[in-house]
Amino acid sequence: MSVPPIDYRRYIDLIRRLDGTQRAILESLRDRGPGLAMDIAVRVLLFPDEIAAPLHTLQELGLVQARPFTGSSLGAEIYSLTREGEQVVRLLRDPEFMEQLREPAEEVAPARSAAPPFDPRQAEIDLLRRLGDLAAKRGDDASAEEYYKKALDLTRSLTGSS
Repeated sequence: MSVPPIDYRRYIDLIRRLDGTQRAILESLRDRGPGLAMDIAVRVLLFPDEIAAPLHTLQELGLVQARPFTGSSLGAEIYSLTREGEQVVRLLRDPEFMEQLREPAEEVAPARSAAPPFDPRQAEIDLLRRLGDLAAKRGDDASAEEYYKKALDLTRSLTGSS
């Protein structure tokens, strides 16, 4: 039995529409297997409400499927990749394919070159602030203060100020 050829143009358009969160979710499901929304959120270092919309979009695109999971008292769905989702992750990890993806985008890149490069520490700062907010809502002022101080220290190290 022969494998049908892959329609790369279709995948190029599809992958261009995916944002960073959606790509991280797909790679998480590929690397760590199926999971509940809470599990996936932890894997990609986001809160469950932040991945709800990206997960829904991935389902609409046919890259992720959900099935009921009754092993929880809350009731939930367990998410996994479809065959199409598996193919997308394979292509995301294929340097030659990703080079094809970048070619037309490089023509537009000079207009956006003024933006600073992404620093992963910025995501850590945002997460620390959110954790501080959550601790403050719980009334745990000591923990909130600690999270805010860590965020401040990291912000200072990022900007180079003291």
